[in-house]
Amino acid sequence: MENDGSVVATLASNPTFLSAIFALFVTQSSKVFLNFFKEERHLLASQGTVSTRSVLCSALTTSVAISHGVSHSLFPVSLGFSLIVMYDAVSAKRDVGYQARVLNTLLDQVSGGATPVLGEKLEEDVGHTLPQVLTGALLGSTVAVLCSLGFMLLRR
Repeated sequence: MENDGSVVATLASNPTFLSAIFALFVTQSSKVFLNFFKEERHLLASQGTVSTRSVLCSALTTSVAISHGVSHSLFPVSLGFSLIVMYDAVSAKRDVGYQARVLNTLLDQVSGGATPVLGEKLEEDVGHTLPQVLTGALLGSTVAVLCSLGFMLLRR
């Protein structure tokens, strides 16, 4: 079993891991920055922004493609995982938001607009739009390419 120092050192030298972490950092930092200037001032809100999951998945997949090649068996696994996550962000989560809207409307009609039955309304703004997911995929791939270029320059 490896000690903690060698695990950290291994992760710190892994371009795929660092691409994903850096992509997450860039995305989450931009969300805090952009949300600060919105009227509501919710610094950690995620609705209406780029899909962080798409950024992470595309950074991983792009980095695997660059580091190992598309013929490596890890690439189709990573690509399949990414496509499932991105599809879920657009489709399944949007359906959940639609169902929450319907349930909130029904509960309002049943209760006559009084206090919600559950104590609060169900969250309706769930998931991402296709442009948000595609932008996340592009951002993640871009970060992975830049990280890979950085690694290549550092190894010279």
